[in-house]
Amino acid sequence: MVAVALSGPDNVGKSTQIRLLARETGVAEAGPLDAHDPRWPGAHAHGLADWWFRRAGLEEVVDVLACSYLARSAAAGDAGGARLVDRGMPMLEATVVATAAIRERLGYQAAVRRAGELLAAYRDDLERAEAGEWGVVFLHADGPAAGAERALARERQVSPVYAAYQRVLNDHLHALAAAGRFRPGHRGR
Repeated sequence: MVAVALSGPDNVGKSTQIRLLARETGVAEAGPLDAHDPRWPGAHAHGLADWWFRRAGLEEVVDVLACSYLARSAAAGDAGGARLVDRGMPMLEATVVATAAIRERLGYQAAVRRAGELLAAYRDDLERAEAGEWGVVFLHADGPAAGAERALARERQVSPVYAAYQRVLNDHLHALAAAGRFRPGHRGR
């Protein structure tokens, strides 16, 4: 099974590109994350942002995310053939870094370390799953600050928490791209 995983910040066009690719090529989509863990309906029940940033413990949020990513990867592998994935494994790391920065009021480097701690129990499984992906990153701009601005510009309302989250998310996605976590020569804009 080949998983073509499109990652990037909000409003960059990941879902749109996946829909277009699926329609034009007939390649199946792996499905949304919240279809791969039974805890998502509870997270959505009172508002996902409230659950994500306030009600649930950070460890719970990370566990739901990691288990969802891994279950989606396993389900796509069981299905055989090629699959299109919205948000690949590096995106999980970026999401956890940004979430930890907001939830625990950490600077970027401290959030990176904290995300490493939070994901340590899943590390081997995540690395195996990522090895099965052909990862592509879409970025709004060459720099993370401009990328965050563009991601936020497409929103009707932006809370301070969401704005801070997008800034850290863009910082980490740019760092992952620079570190070669996505396929060389396939950095979209």
